[in-house]
Amino acid sequence: MSQSDITFEEARQWVERGWLQWLPLDKASIKTLPSLPGVYEVRLKECFFPRLRGQTSIIYIGCSQDRELAKRLNGLVSTRCVAGSRRGRIERVKKELKRELEFRCRLAFDGNHAKELEAESLAEYDNQHLELPPCNRNISK
Repeated sequence: MSQSDITFEEARQWVERGWLQWLPLDKASIKTLPSLPGVYEVRLKECFFPRLRGQTSIIYIGCSQDRELAKRLNGLVSTRCVAGSRRGRIERVKKELKRELEFRCRLAFDGNHAKELEAESLAEYDNQHLELPPCNRNISK
């Protein structure tokens, strides 16, 4: 799906859905998304781990502000992996724990709204667990 394939009404419907269901983090699932910015969460499938408070399966929260969400997510499943990068950290967790990854997303009309949604998600995670997801380095500004 490309930006030119989506009408304003279709975009509005995607945005109003809120969080979409969890999907496998793979190219086929990502391809189903429209060309809109948004926030996303990546988790380990069927795997919970302890945090300072409680437990979770979420390892990363991010957003696409200037780029399409699908492009950002495709960057997480690309074959190129730079050590120390966001992709490198996520790939290392996946390999060492031998778990599949899933993602869910919430779409936005523009990059500013996507950034706000990301900040809300990170703050909610931090409030719940007293720390950030393990593959996030800092809270977005």
